[in-house]
This record gives sequence, C-alpha cells and structure tokens, in this order.
Amino acid sequence: MRLLVAVGNMALSHAIQGTLSNARYTVTAVDPKNLVSPASAYETVISVLHKHAADPDEGPFDIAILGSPDLVAAAKSAQPSIRILLLATTTLRGTAADAARAASIRVNAAPGAAGRGEDVEPSDRPVSRPIDSARPDATLRLPFSDTELLSYVELLARDSAGAGPETMMIRGDLTLDLTSRKAYFASTHKAMPLSRLEFDILETLVRARGRFVGLDELQHSAGGSYFTQEGLVRRGVESLDRKLRNAGLALTKRDDWYRVL
Repeated sequence: MRLLVAVGNMALSHAIQGTLSNARYTVTAVDPKNLVSPASAYETVISVLHKHAADPDEGPFDIAILGSPDLVAAAKSAQPSIRILLLATTTLRGTAADAARAASIRVNAAPGAAGRGEDVEPSDRPVSRPIDSARPDATLRLPFSDTELLSYVELLARDSAGAGPETMMIRGDLTLDLTSRKAYFASTHKAMPLSRLEFDILETLVRARGRFVGLDELQHSAGGSYFTQEGLVRRGVESLDRKLRNAGLALTKRDDWYRVL
C-alpha cells in the first residue's frame, strides 16, 4: 500500500509519516516547503503523482493524505483512482504528534500564516485553475490520534480494493469492523472480546452518533421483541459497559437510555 502525504506543516507532516511508517506502510511525503503557495502546491502534487505512476519501480499511489482542500482536484486530475483523506485542520493530539500541536499553533499565529498552504481562501487560488468540484473520499478532523489515522487509512485501503467504505465505522479511537464484527478501541489490531449481542448493541449506539438510545431500540436492533428480550438486552448493555470501561471507554446512562461518544 503506497501513501502520499502532502501536508504544509512540517511537524505535522513528520508526525504522520512516522505513524504510517511504523505501521509498515510505504510513505512518500511532499516537502512542505513546496506547498507554501497554492500554485506551487498544485503543480507539485500533480508532478509527484505523475512521476510515481510512470516509474515501474514505484507505481501509482493508493491513498493521498492532503492538508488542503485545494489539493484534492490536483490529486484526482493526476490519478482519478486515488483515494483521498483530507485533514480538516492543522494540529494532531496524542502520540502521533505532540510536537505538531505546538508547531501548528506557532505557524498559525504568525503574521501571514494564512498564506502558508493550509487554509487558503478561494480568492487565493490561481486564476488559471478551474473551480474545484472534486471531493475527498474521507475527511479526518483534527485533533486525532494514531489509532484514528490508521483506521481511516485502513478504511480507504478497503475502498481502494473494492470492499467499500461501509465495511467500517470510525468514531474517534473506536473502530467497528462490520465485516468481521469486531470492535477496536485505541488499537487497530487487538479486538475487544464482545459477544454477538454486545456487538449489536455497540453498533446501534455508534450509529446514533452521540444520541441517547432507548432500551426498546436496542432490543429491536438485537432482533427481539421488547417483552422477550428486555432482560437479556439489559444484561448485554451492562456487560458491554464493563468491557468498554476495561478498554478505557464508558457508556453514558440516563435511566434506560444509553449513548457512547
């Protein structure tokens, strides 16, 4: 799996490269100095994609991680098949980029920071470029952790292989593999030991996107009626909560309503 990283912040770019390299991905990074202006960034990304696609020892990239929405059109025009993960801001948290947080704050606070290639206003786009109608395949909002970054890369890798992005659900450090019916928290390889019922409950809670879910809805998602499944589902919620707490996550409870953030 070949990945291209084109992020204008030096510390952030290095942090992402380190995370991906440690996960055994083949990573090529554009020098952030070549992403200073929208024009040079646009041409650089196209040039790198064309160069690698034409080199039999390199080959085309599978995924591009971009730090500016202005680069999406460039990547898609140079290689339509590439999957794009767009970073929404300029800082990371956690083990991936403790240094990047401080560096990004300094960069964005400095005079003229808006012209350094991250959040370029549409009026700054070179007039010779068409209006960007391309869209990223996924957007990762910062701050984020190593786990979340790697989960999104896995998601796009599956999509590139034809499996489709609907096979995974990602909510921060919590990842659900809907194909293997496994759940991961703060890990991309060690699954939590969930039963079928516990996984069904967790999937329903994750799909709710922070909304409180009632016991009757959880029972329905588990495939049973309210009267025959109430005790079983209630015990499933309790055991799920214990396992999530052991992993470092917890359910929020309000009477017989539950949610996971």
